[in-house]
Amino acid sequence: MEQRKSLQDYVWQNGPLTAMLATGYINEIASALERLHNERHICHLDVRPDMILLDVNGKVTLKESTVSQSYSEQGAETDFRDLKAVHHYLLTGKKTSHTTMHDGIGKTNGNSQSSSDDNTETSTSSSGQVTSGSTKSLPVFAAVLFVAFCLTCGFLYFKKKTSQPTKKTETLAREYNDFYYEGQWTDGKPNGIGTAKYKDGRFYEGRFLNGKRADKNARFIYADGNVFVGTFAGDTIQHGKVTLKEGGFYFVGDFSDGKPFNGSWYNADGKEVEIVKKGKEIVL
Repeated sequence: MEQRKSLQDYVWQNGPLTAMLATGYINEIASALERLHNERHICHLDVRPDMILLDVNGKVTLKESTVSQSYSEQGAETDFRDLKAVHHYLLTGKKTSHTTMHDGIGKTNGNSQSSSDDNTETSTSSSGQVTSGSTKSLPVFAAVLFVAFCLTCGFLYFKKKTSQPTKKTETLAREYNDFYYEGQWTDGKPNGIGTAKYKDGRFYEGRFLNGKRADKNARFIYADGNVFVGTFAGDTIQHGKVTLKEGGFYFVGDFSDGKPFNGSWYNADGKEVEIVKKGKEIVL
């Protein structure tokens, strides 16, 4: 098997998948879609076999979509509807009437398959060769798994619809009492990448979470010009490096109330010059 072959290519070359294998792949993509909807608030809108890649270890991944949009209930329905169509294709090698797949697979363009195509089914022999035989219904086991998959998709969508309101992220600028904010905004609070310029001269650049500064690689400038790079959590400096504006001295370690708390000071040449023991705060 070639590295990162699409499921479409794999079915073309080897015939339909077994019910267990197809359902396993579909469950992985369903989980990826749920994360896309819940965490990134995006609908993929281009779920089809040639967008699903299979690597040499048997893992499947969904390619990034060029037509994705912000999350909506209609978009989520489209993603899971198309995923069910992909599942049908993996099991049968045949298109469905409502799928959005490309390259003629699953498109409804007014051209139907010939009666001979409708009366034959592609399968894989024990030697791996593609053979043809008469049409027959899916085994009961495959049908049961397909129904279970549909119920799972319905449950995931219902849970999303009832427990999580749609969150709209936008980029804007807003002035508060003591600082000016520019960046991503969700549900009336700074959320995502942004900057805060304080009236006393301080400056923060990094991520926000529910209106509070929270980032593992934030940049913060004190009012006196000293620069900190490191972790913010709960709207406060936690750990990292602060460099003094004058002299080139810098501190690496933990912070408390924005001050060095536990770590070491170094000169401009990188030589350790002072150790700050835990519990002894030093004013910058």
